[in-house]
Amino acid sequence: MSWHTSAVLIGVDRSDGMAEFLEELGFPEARRVRSVSFQEASGFGDADGPLTVAVATVDGWTSIWGPLLVADGEALLRASRQAPVFTLIMEGGSGTYSFEWYRDGSRVRLWLAQRGEVLREEGEPLAEERETLGDDGDGEQRILKLMDSLTVPFERLASAEYDLYELPCD
Repeated sequence: MSWHTSAVLIGVDRSDGMAEFLEELGFPEARRVRSVSFQEASGFGDADGPLTVAVATVDGWTSIWGPLLVADGEALLRASRQAPVFTLIMEGGSGTYSFEWYRDGSRVRLWLAQRGEVLREEGEPLAEERETLGDDGDGEQRILKLMDSLTVPFERLASAEYDLYELPCD
């Protein structure tokens, strides 16, 4: 399976006032459309349709998925003052995989690789990263294992129901 998705996971339950929280992250005027499964949440992004993000709260973590989620960096720094933040990009078509880890108001780690070559990294490797990114698995599995270690297990995220939000195209 080749993923074409990105996510932001924040270690705090922001299910109350989700549209306002999305605005804080740089997605203004988000409008809830309907409920979707994780498969739909992690796979939306028709280039001809509206831009969407899907959101759920799982085990105290706010989980936001979209085709190319680029949250405001300053907003992620602010959010990480309250709780840890993990972002990921998995683009199987180009073999591009990336993650960021924020904690205590700082970006602690950035890692970006394409076709097995690390293109950019900042910060010291995380202990969890050494355990997961050092194995022989493919890029997608490595990122998902790291997400499991740092945030919420994939199985829990995959079993949740998500709210789909449409974003205005300006």
